[in-house]
Amino acid sequence: MFLKKIKSLGNSLLFRLTIPYTLTFTLLAIISFSVFYYRIYSVTMERMDEELLDDTEYYSEYLAKSGLAGLKKKLFEEADSEDPDEEFYRVMDFKGNVLAASDMSAWGSADKIGVTGELQGNEINHIFQIITLPEDDDKARIISVVIGPGIILQIGESLEEEVGYRHYRSRH
Repeated sequence: MFLKKIKSLGNSLLFRLTIPYTLTFTLLAIISFSVFYYRIYSVTMERMDEELLDDTEYYSEYLAKSGLAGLKKKLFEEADSEDPDEEFYRVMDFKGNVLAASDMSAWGSADKIGVTGELQGNEINHIFQIITLPEDDDKARIISVVIGPGIILQIGESLEEEVGYRHYRSRH
């Protein structure tokens, strides 16, 4: 008797109307969460890019005031106050010769040769890149910018926030 009621429930109008509404709600919820996730990610990346550009402007002004030796000293002070796995600084010329660099052991071979060619040959004065770190497959954002005559500054910053959003999304 109970099985007959369950079987007849599948043919009822209530059941046939519930399925489309449930599917529609689920689909809209997935779309809404995806839009919110994308928006949070893009705002995070925009803020990081603005922060990196502000940092490079500061170091460009510092180079103009204090010269290359003063800039190196300032960058080493900054690097000492940061975790080398989270951030790096590198100053180089257009030939790719490194003039100064913080601890780059966690950053693998962050591109320097390709960047110098792009910055030297184009009218742009900065390039953003996203790289995958070799040890833990996390990603990092790098800005390469011309801060003085023949001098390029690279600043790399870990994308832990982005990775946190991605891991959160994949677990739920």
